[in-house]
Amino acid sequence: MSDASDTGGALRTKKAPAGPLFRNRSASADDAAPTLYFATLHARAVEGDGDALNALATAYFSGHSGVAPDKEKAVYYWRMAADRGHPSAQCSLGLCLFKGEGVEYDDDEALRLFRLAADQGDAKAEVCLGRVYELGDGVAEDAAAALEWYERAAAKGDETAKAAIAKNPSWAAAAGGFNVYEV
Repeated sequence: MSDASDTGGALRTKKAPAGPLFRNRSASADDAAPTLYFATLHARAVEGDGDALNALATAYFSGHSGVAPDKEKAVYYWRMAADRGHPSAQCSLGLCLFKGEGVEYDDDEALRLFRLAADQGDAKAEVCLGRVYELGDGVAEDAAAALEWYERAAAKGDETAKAAIAKNPSWAAAAGGFNVYEV
């Protein structure tokens, strides 16, 4: 059922049990098999499915679904999904590039990916852009741009963006004289 050759040996070879109780459950360290979820996910990723590539990268990044954490492998799969235009993968890959996790630090490429994802409406990418403009991290500090990105994410219900706006009294005033995002 598993092919450990293309996963760096992270998969175990015992067949995963079938049935509703075993779908989408995370494997523990004691499990002798990858989950049916992971096997299905891997098969879809091999076919180039962007959602599957993104989910597979997430599994490798955090070490769930029966695989050991492997940030380099996560970056590999996020890059494949990002190249297919997957906004969540673009944002996640951007974060890895921005932090130098699993890949060499590259703030220019990270910002490019954040913008691509944000232009597709990804709230997490909008928060990332708000943060970099707020702090001047990789770009010139720009409070107006930060507020604009935070407001876009907050309008989608993002709690991190709402909290960022709430902590800045001048932004609250710009939002109409009171803080509509106070949490």
